[in-house]
Amino acid sequence: GTTIQSGFNDAKGDSTIPVQVFDSSTTPINDIIAQAKASGIKALVGPLLKQNVDAIIANPSAVQGMDVLTLNATANTQAINQVCYYGLSPEDEAESAANKMWKDGIRDPMVAVPQGDLGQRTATAFNIRWQQLAGTDANIKYYHQAGDVGVALQGQNVQGLYIVAKSEELADVKSVIDNSGNNVKLYASSRSNSSNNGPEYRLLMNGLQFSDIPFFKDTDSAQYQKISTNTNSDYSLMRLYAMGADAWLLINHFNELRQVPGYQIDGLTGKLSAGPNCNIERDMTWFQYQNGGIQVLN
Repeated sequence: GTTIQSGFNDAKGDSTIPVQVFDSSTTPINDIIAQAKASGIKALVGPLLKQNVDAIIANPSAVQGMDVLTLNATANTQAINQVCYYGLSPEDEAESAANKMWKDGIRDPMVAVPQGDLGQRTATAFNIRWQQLAGTDANIKYYHQAGDVGVALQGQNVQGLYIVAKSEELADVKSVIDNSGNNVKLYASSRSNSSNNGPEYRLLMNGLQFSDIPFFKDTDSAQYQKISTNTNSDYSLMRLYAMGADAWLLINHFNELRQVPGYQIDGLTGKLSAGPNCNIERDMTWFQYQNGGIQVLN
């Protein structure tokens, strides 16, 4: 929460728009909404926790007359007038991967995801997008151990593999695939992109493409350097900082987002637009490991 708030404040800069901060860990969300309304507040950024977002969805009349940008989405998300949902969801990356693979000419993709909620959400989002693009289902594999993925590829006619894994798991998969002589094109999510990945890892990953936030494109920028220092180069915190900065942009362009078809904002967490139910969709940036370095693709 603190990291998101610092991104929000930095993006706000010296704007004179007054901002009041409420702590939803000490005050119930319904009380916060009542206090905000009583103070004449017209826009609400947050809450962050899913159960608090669900509380708003369950009682939409409480936020009537306010613009609300929640900082999370839940399975219960529905269209509510003047409410948009924004978060760093795996669905955004899965859709972006389907688009990228289709554009790269892949027609037989395999999607390898871990067992559990993250894997299911990723697989479902990828498949929905793939059906729109190709009119067919993608080949989905759920794994217990990442090593199983290399085995699953054997004897399959797969042109491209999209894998959601942590960096050490991805290293295992890449080694198995390299040793099998399979020349499948590899794509990964930001889950594997960590500041702990050193030169050896980058060499091992040669050719693999992965999605992440555009904030990581310009590592020489003053803003990047500052945030990297403040967060000890913890990428997950850096992503939350970027999300806070984008929350400021989104709430200040709220009407356009909701009312102008195709309206887009170039944010630090992606190219942002409003999808169904005003779920904020993020078009990701793609990177590729190349000769021990990382190259920006788009």
